[in-house]
Order: sequence, then C-alpha cells, then structure tokens
Amino acid sequence: WKNADFTYAVGCHDINALRALTQLTSLSLNSNQLSDVSALSDMTQLKSLDLRDNKLSDVSALSGMTKLEYLYLGSNQLSDIRALSGMTKLIELHLTDNLLIGNCAVSEAFHTEEKVKAFFNRCFPL
Repeated sequence: WKNADFTYAVGCHDINALRALTQLTSLSLNSNQLSDVSALSDMTQLKSLDLRDNKLSDVSALSGMTKLEYLYLGSNQLSDIRALSGMTKLIELHLTDNLLIGNCAVSEAFHTEEKVKAFFNRCFPL
C-alpha cells in the first residue's frame, strides 16, 4: 500500500494497527476521535497527511516526517507546532481552528512562510 484513506472511520480512537504501514505516501485520518498519533511516527515516507477534525493537542510524533509536502491539522486542539519545524518540504500546512496564538506560532516554527500556507480561525492577540 502506498495510499490509505481512513476518513470517517466510525470515531476511530486507536490507530496502532497502522504502525506497520511504513511505506505509505498518503494517509487520511480526518474526522475521527484521535488524540494520539504516535503510531504514525515511523511513516517517514508520507508526503500527504490529513489529520483534520480530531482531538490532537500534541504532534511531536510527526517530527520525523521530513518528506511531508501537505499536512492538514485543522480543527484540532493544537497550541504549539514547533515540533514540525524540520518539515522543510511543506507546500501546504493547514492549521485552521486550533488554539495557536496569533501568527507567531508559525513564524517561530518555520523560518520561511513562503512554503507554508497557514490559516487561522482562533487567533488571539499576543
């Protein structure tokens, strides 16, 4: 398998069964009930990952995914994305509807915003 779409997997909470799929290049797990994505940490071949509409507050398990080009993290509970700073190949990063503070969170995590499209719905003044 190179691509997998587990969208709307009936409120999936546990993705440990996916741990062995290390050669995936595209994975969609949006609209589930995920709060932990550490089972994805060895999927370093991923180029596209969709984790929108879950319950994520920590994405540090994704830090080794340096081949990612498209990362969708909207509608979660993220307040810190510095763990993603090594993702220099990102073309799109969607962060809509999280708990990030202003545009500062993106500026600190990514040294250039030319490659990153970040969208916020909950921006609070610094």
